[in-house]
Amino acid sequence: MSNRLSKELLMFLAYNQAGLEE
Repeated sequence: MSNRLSKELLMFLAYNQAGLEE
């Protein structure tokens, strides 16, 4: 797996968490 994909996944998860905290 490429590191870029992992980074995108982390950002996606962080974005989802921020949205759920609303």
